[in-house]
Formats: sequence, structure tokens, C-alpha cells
Amino acid sequence: LSILDLSKGADQPMHSKISNNLLMFNGEIYNHLELRKDLESIGVTFKTNHSDTEVILNGISNYGLNFVEKLNGQFSIFFLDNKFNKAYLIRDRLGQKPLYYTLSSDKLLFSSNFLSISDILQRSNVNTNALHNYLNIGVIPGKETILNNISEVLPAQILEFDLEDLRLTKTSSYWDLNKISGNETFREDEFHSLFSDSVKIRQNADVPV
Repeated sequence: LSILDLSKGADQPMHSKISNNLLMFNGEIYNHLELRKDLESIGVTFKTNHSDTEVILNGISNYGLNFVEKLNGQFSIFFLDNKFNKAYLIRDRLGQKPLYYTLSSDKLLFSSNFLSISDILQRSNVNTNALHNYLNIGVIPGKETILNNISEVLPAQILEFDLEDLRLTKTSSYWDLNKISGNETFREDEFHSLFSDSVKIRQNADVPV
């Protein structure tokens, strides 16, 4: 599934020896080259040539979770902070990349593939409320899924887990569509400029597009 930097050094999970943090990431960051230059300007060194995974790892390690606000792309992220023994699950603004998790007294399981988690769990009961919503409106709103013990990270959400006693300690959002939507007049030239740029940045890949 690699799209950018197909070298062995860009493999995941990716670990930072300097900050002792670890990152797993599904998706693609379109402005990773600009973010990389910003990080290099403050003295951050990279082991890969152009891995967007390493940009996220070094970005969060140096700037904290607020670095996520600078990402232009689609992503589901697992970030492990070994210093404070905390883990984070992070999803892109509109939820283009899925991210599921289940938490119990002895383990935290997460995946961008729902079946990956359900296959591991030995006992899973159908969430009747979620099933009711799906049959009535065609979707399951909120963090619920079709199974009781599996939840979904919401779009633009960051979940913080304390790994000392395996519990969810904090839930926050870094972006809100309602704060940027409005009744502005549609400008065709501005739309075509944004649309063309959107197509162009998605053509940045080391595999056929």
C-alpha cells in the first residue's frame, strides 16, 4: 500500500530513536515536503528521503499533537509516546480514512479495517441500537459500530489513552466544519483554482496514479 518513499527505511511501525516515539499511519500527506522543510529549518534530521510517515513522526515529536492541524491529507494515525506511556488515535478532518478500536482491561486494539479487530475478538455481540439506525437511515452515526465492543474514532478527533492502566483519558477535536462553513457567494475562478490544486497534489506518488 506504500505510495510515497518505497524504501525499507520508510517501513512501519516507524520509531524515532531521538524522542523514543513510535508511529503507525494509514493515508497520505499532500504537503509533507513543505512540512519537512519547516522541520529541517529547526534542526530536525531525517533518515528517509521523502517519507510522509517520518514527517508526521518528527512533527508530533517536536511540536506536539497540534502539528496535526498542519497536515493536508487523509489519515488515520496511531502515535505512541513512550516517555509518558500514552497512546493516541487520530483521524483526518472529514473521516476519509476509517479508524476503529476496542479497549479492555488488558489490551487496546486498533485498525483502519473493521474486520481486523472483529476477527481477533473471541466474543462480539451485535449492537442492536446501531443495527436499528442502519436499517432505518442507512448509516450508523457517531462512534458506535455494528458490534458493541468496537468503537469508531470520529472525524477530526484525537483520543488519548493512558497505557499504565489501559484507559481512555481524553477526547478532543482539532477541527470543526461548522466554524468554516457559511453563506459566502460561490466564486467559480476560486473553485477551479482550489480544485486544480487538489488534483495536482494527489498526483505526487512513487507508484502509478
